[in-house]
Amino acid sequence: MKYSDSQLFQTGFRRTLRFYMTAPAPCPYLEGRRERKAFTSLSISDSDGVHSMLSQAGFRRSQGIAYRPACPNCNACRSVRISVRDFKRTKRWRRILNRNRSVVARPVAPEASREQFQL
Repeated sequence: MKYSDSQLFQTGFRRTLRFYMTAPAPCPYLEGRRERKAFTSLSISDSDGVHSMLSQAGFRRSQGIAYRPACPNCNACRSVRISVRDFKRTKRWRRILNRNRSVVARPVAPEASREQFQL
């Protein structure tokens, strides 16, 4: 289920969550633009449930903070979710897979390496 901003507040989380806005800062994605983020702390009871609802509303998580872009007149870096059930592999996706055939995924020990930093 996907939650809208208004649905989040109707669920009763408005009493436990406080949302804040960052000051404008240089955008890390688009040169010459400024970014702002809306964020909240997940240091509350039922943080897993809250994070689940917030992620459905486009929030991302970093440590104990949930945030999302809140730039006026811009949505270039909004997260996009694709329904796996409705996904169709087109010629375009086959070309992408063929182009990235050399990429190999494998489990590794949880240790930082030069290769991981380069990625």
